[in-house]
Parts: sequence; C-alpha cells; structure tokens
Amino acid sequence: MKEPEYDPRGRPVWEEVLEIGASIPREEWEKVPTDLSINLDHYLYGASKEEPGRTDDGGSVMTIREHITVEQEGVIEIHNPALSVGTKAEVIVHVERPEVEDQPLVSFLGRGKGCFKDAAEVDAFLRAERESWER
Repeated sequence: MKEPEYDPRGRPVWEEVLEIGASIPREEWEKVPTDLSINLDHYLYGASKEEPGRTDDGGSVMTIREHITVEQEGVIEIHNPALSVGTKAEVIVHVERPEVEDQPLVSFLGRGKGCFKDAAEVDAFLRAERESWER
C-alpha cells in the first residue's frame, strides 16, 4: 500500500478532532470518567484501577483498588502483577458494613436484662407508677 502524499491545503487533524468533539452533547461528555486516561484498561477490560499521586518525598505513588473477601481469621490476600517483590506498600482496609433496617422502638422490648418482655408489661408498670403518685 502506497503512503498518501502530503497535501498542504488539507485541514489539520486537530481541527477535525475539535469538530467531532463539538458535535457531541455536553451531557455525553459528562459521562466520561475523569480518570479515563490513566485507567483505560480498567474501563475497557476490567483491570485494577490505578490512581496517580505523590509521596511525601516527591516520588510517585500508584493506587490499586481491589474488592476482596476477607478469609478465615481475618486474612486478606491481594494478587496483582503490578506489585513487585520487595516493594513497600501501605494497606488501608475499608470494610463494607451490612445495611441495618430501621426498627420500631417496641421491637427492642424484652431484649435487655431487666427489660419488659412486652407492651402489656410496660403498661402495667406505668399504671402502677401513676397510681403510686396519686396516693
């Protein structure tokens, strides 16, 4: 295949790119992840996400996000080819907590030591207290 000849009258490629970009609605641009350039493999193939940063001494740092399941006795394992043997790493664990359902206050009756076992017992206690005040 023959190399195309240069045409000095042709439009520069960046003008064509800008024209294509301008034709895309703003709401579509807003859907593009802000870290697309550094995490292209993540968005295309599901690879681990990387977040660039700086260390206190000016060196660079790479962040790897992994979603794992804690194993028996609290063991956490991370297997990632981007991690080299002997490299130092700081590990911070964010634990997902199960969502707690809202419960009505009466559901707590009878759950603690010395508590009333049901609403009828609470009513009886309050009635007796009120009667003692009236004496």
